[in-house]
Amino acid sequence: MTDVFGVLFVCTGNVCRSAMADVLARSWLAHAVPGLSAAVRIESAGTGAPVGAAMSEPAQQLMREAGVLDPGAHRARALDRDLVRSADLVLTATREHRAAVVRMLPSAARRVFTVREIAELAGRVPPERLAGPRDTAGDMRAAVRIIAGQRGMGRGDTDAWDLEDPIGRPLGVYRHVLGEMWPALAEGLGAVLSVTFPQPPQPPPAG
Repeated sequence: MTDVFGVLFVCTGNVCRSAMADVLARSWLAHAVPGLSAAVRIESAGTGAPVGAAMSEPAQQLMREAGVLDPGAHRARALDRDLVRSADLVLTATREHRAAVVRMLPSAARRVFTVREIAELAGRVPPERLAGPRDTAGDMRAAVRIIAGQRGMGRGDTDAWDLEDPIGRPLGVYRHVLGEMWPALAEGLGAVLSVTFPQPPQPPPAG
């Protein structure tokens, strides 16, 4: 069986933040490198998910604006140990979610980051250490270990690593959260996979 690199996104309900990250990453991978999407498994879950619920309508609207196909197909599911155990990289919305994942499976600690944390840590790694293609899941796991090695080398945990929860709030809040998440996801996941992901689209004009 082909070795696959598993990525798991986690937030609370799996209908906003982790759902958007999930469908964005799938869309990017489908267009990034031919064949790469077959080597990477993207999943998402929530620590308090309303199982089976659709992505929230504002999140779907933003995904349609971003050109993601069929965001309405997403369905929320609950985080469990098996999902964490099968993931080579877990990216969470907040430090609280990161802690919840580690409590569920302590052995996963070195492969769990918030989305914004991994972007910052990857930016500290000398470029030559993360240069070159990732031809195998083993190469991707090695990149995660290199990035994790940056923990403790700079500032510690900070609330700047958290993405606020937009559920039940206006579209502008969703847009703000996506504006913070998109570049961090592109930088962090892009560094692990050695892929250049697209820049955020320009927001539509006001009016």
